[in-house]
Amino acid sequence: MTLSANPDGHRPGRFDVVALLAALAIAVLIVGLHVHRYRSISPIDELQHIDAVEKFPHVIRRGELIGEAAMREESCRGIDANFFPPPCDAPVLHPADYQEQGYNTTYIHPPLYYGATHIVAVVIDKLPGVDGLVTASRLAGALWLMLGLTVLWWVLVARGVPPLGQFAVLTMLASTPVVIHASTTVNPDALALAAGAAVLWALHRWEQGRARSWLLAVTTAICISFKFTHVAGVGLVLAYLVIVAVDRWLTTREFDAELRRHLLQAFWILVAVGVTQLVWSTVQEQLALVPREAIPMVGQNQVDSLPLIRFAQELHTMVTPVRTPYLPPPLRRTSVTYSVQLLDLLGLAAIASAAVYGAARSRIRLFALATALAMIATGPVMAVAFYVSSRLGSDVPSRYGIALLPGIALCAAPALQRRWVQLMAAAFAVFSALAIITSLA
Repeated sequence: MTLSANPDGHRPGRFDVVALLAALAIAVLIVGLHVHRYRSISPIDELQHIDAVEKFPHVIRRGELIGEAAMREESCRGIDANFFPPPCDAPVLHPADYQEQGYNTTYIHPPLYYGATHIVAVVIDKLPGVDGLVTASRLAGALWLMLGLTVLWWVLVARGVPPLGQFAVLTMLASTPVVIHASTTVNPDALALAAGAAVLWALHRWEQGRARSWLLAVTTAICISFKFTHVAGVGLVLAYLVIVAVDRWLTTREFDAELRRHLLQAFWILVAVGVTQLVWSTVQEQLALVPREAIPMVGQNQVDSLPLIRFAQELHTMVTPVRTPYLPPPLRRTSVTYSVQLLDLLGLAAIASAAVYGAARSRIRLFALATALAMIATGPVMAVAFYVSSRLGSDVPSRYGIALLPGIALCAAPALQRRWVQLMAAAFAVFSALAIITSLA
């Protein structure tokens, strides 16, 4: 038995496609409105990400300073923070007058996101009404959001989720503030939802026997090559594979082929993660202009040890990833705050519903357990990874868990077979979307 409710496959019908198109239309509307209303540069490192997109195909190196184009954008747009860059009409701009003393901190990320966004933005920039590469790059986030929603939709269809349930899940994700901010500003978190959905798609294909083991490993490598924190979604799949293997052992008390198959797949995923990170770390060091400690952001956040209390502090960081989003001024409204709180509760309810509506010892129950463990473990694991790689002691932001959201949504598949659950979920999805749209209109 596999995670899929339709081992023979389930082809999308007319109403499935209508559900997808309706959710995508809402997603594009939200992105367009947000880009129109939110002109300021986001305080979540958008200046550095803009610089990386502007300079592509040049690859940002450790120790490199922000370029003229990105500095001018921040000076003219302003930044959504208690920071005042030089005036827009200043004849000469100096990197030291900007955040992080002008150092571009995106050197830690592979250039795939910046390259893909640059290529798409150059095309979008030619459209009427688009006023430059930054606006075009932000609008490109609509494409990355649509990609993530479409891949997740395919998985939901394969799981047999009815069209109304599909619409509800996709619309809720499209109107989740943490997803919106990632999809409407220039930053590689824009592809986190697509990364989380992609590894679930690969897992589904593999469990059906329609793909070899390399598909999951290659998908993993591609996803974390856009940003390493997308590994949160990979961790969910790893947890699921191990839990299935353990459950198999407890059931049969034999190290049989099915158990070996899941453990071997988990091993190849770990290899993919390790090799991808090793390659990029090596490239980083070869390109570096200065030692790591010379970067102000690194030097200010380095610690001599990682106290155990940090593990306890990070346990709730991703429970759930929608809980503590950054809200720009247009979205600082009571309706949006209530929507976020309800989205957080619905995420927990989705995981719990798998225990209520999933069959005893079913794979969906095991998947829900893996999702819960991944949410709890992702914060502490990332804290350790940051400390080991750079001795960083800074807090792990909840947005690093966006790749977990497709898995959380998938947990609701059994409950969404019931009409009353579909209706309630769709009603809340519409409320959530309207709260965002009316705030931005």
